[in-house]
Amino acid sequence: MTAVVLENLLSPAVLFFLLGMAAAVLRSNLQLPVDLSKSLTLFLLIAIGFKGGVALATEGLAGTAWLLLFFGVLFSFVMPLLGFAALRRLTNLNPEDAAVVAAHYGSVSVVTFMAAVTYLQVQGLSFSGHMVVLMVAMEIPAVISGIWLARRVLPLPAESAEAEKDHALAGLFSNHSVILLLGSLLIGASAQGVGRSQLEEFLVTPLYGVLCLFLLDMGIKAGRQLETLRSNARGLVLFGLGMPLIGGMSALLLGTALGVGVADATLFAVLAASASYIVVPAAMQVAVPDANSEIGTSLSMGVTFPFNVALGIPLFFGAASLMITG
Repeated sequence: MTAVVLENLLSPAVLFFLLGMAAAVLRSNLQLPVDLSKSLTLFLLIAIGFKGGVALATEGLAGTAWLLLFFGVLFSFVMPLLGFAALRRLTNLNPEDAAVVAAHYGSVSVVTFMAAVTYLQVQGLSFSGHMVVLMVAMEIPAVISGIWLARRVLPLPAESAEAEKDHALAGLFSNHSVILLLGSLLIGASAQGVGRSQLEEFLVTPLYGVLCLFLLDMGIKAGRQLETLRSNARGLVLFGLGMPLIGGMSALLLGTALGVGVADATLFAVLAASASYIVVPAAMQVAVPDANSEIGTSLSMGVTFPFNVALGIPLFFGAASLMITG
């Protein structure tokens, strides 16, 4: 497993990410153009969705897929509850801030998932199409759980709270990440023959190179977020490293018990280990406008995301390989 972790640390994708972080810490003016950054994001979302759709069309949804969806949704709802309790013990965050941060750690990071897919591709492994569906499904319950936690510690009038929850969930379903992933999934599932092969050449073949550029940009952003964590730094960093290990290893054990393959078990662990910094912040800003949403975003981007990209993904892959194939 040590060799797997070391190989990932020295991979071009991780080195590009570390280059971006180093540039930010050194206060370099290195920055990708905003339009290029958005374009890379759109490309990756479409490519992952299409790849998952092709796999889904080939394999369909088996009984194990439905079990994974059930447990994935359960994970997404329960993890914020555990995270909230841990944050109240480890930090002096006020209850509403703790609820918002905890919600980040029940939802998932699309970018971490994309990095894991690319990592598996380099290993010569393919994943099941329903893993993309699982990723989208795990975005939603954490928002509901986070809003429920916030309402407990920051009571709102019933009508107002219900309206804010509906607004937040409506924003979640209209989020461009969800639309692109599901839309590309459907296109990949329906594409046939020459059309499918032409799109695979355009979307799947250049996936790793595009990811390297994207991770350079993410490294710059993550490095700039570190400044926000100075207050409560010790407790927040411990939380930001501990939650992915707890979530990832729990999901890995469950996936192994369900009999899934190495690639799917790795992706399930990565999803449970990741933390949202796109969908949840947008939804929780509507539901809990007075909370400091920057804390959760900074922690997920500045601590948890680098940990998962550099160490978590190869760690979960190595553990899955040992547990499933021996």
